[in-house]
Amino acid sequence: MITVIKPGLLTTVQDLGRPGYQQYGIVVGGALDAFSMRVANLILGNEDHAAVLEMAQTGADLRFEKESLVAWCGADFDARIGAESLPRDRAVRVAAGETISFGFARSGLRAWLAVAGGVDVPLVLGSRSTYRRAGIGGHQGRPLVAGDALSSGAPGERSGHILASLRVAGCRATGWTVRPHTLGGPVVASTIRTMIGPEWS
Repeated sequence: MITVIKPGLLTTVQDLGRPGYQQYGIVVGGALDAFSMRVANLILGNEDHAAVLEMAQTGADLRFEKESLVAWCGADFDARIGAESLPRDRAVRVAAGETISFGFARSGLRAWLAVAGGVDVPLVLGSRSTYRRAGIGGHQGRPLVAGDALSSGAPGERSGHILASLRVAGCRATGWTVRPHTLGGPVVASTIRTMIGPEWS
């Protein structure tokens, strides 16, 4: 169980979205950066489509009620676990009762937090993604608020091995990490050309 202490500016449950329903007016949606979301999941041994928490600009404070394995990717947030830094792009052990806090994004805008087993919310049209305009998916179809409680699915075999090895070694995080250059670099600012369409007004 994960308890939301502070939700941050905009924290939602997201996965790879719900393709195939545009003809009914349902957008694909999903994580804004599917690559970063997939990387966070794969670090833990989750399926790459497992649901994660997507945070924007100001991150959430989350208390873990049971020992868990997490990984986060994305913008450069001031992420902490208690008083310690919460390393990015690697698997990290969170003990029962500990709180992780994401603070503000120092550069970039969004981050994705994966939990071993994925965030367990009901499937709606084949996806766990929050679609705010329609009020479906995610946790009650809306961004998280203080006091929300989230469950995670059953961790996979790889997650179990990583967690056990960290516990035995008395380590917080894995020594290996996803090298930053594999995630790409900042895009150089440039001109984006647009055309006036029906949504202009």
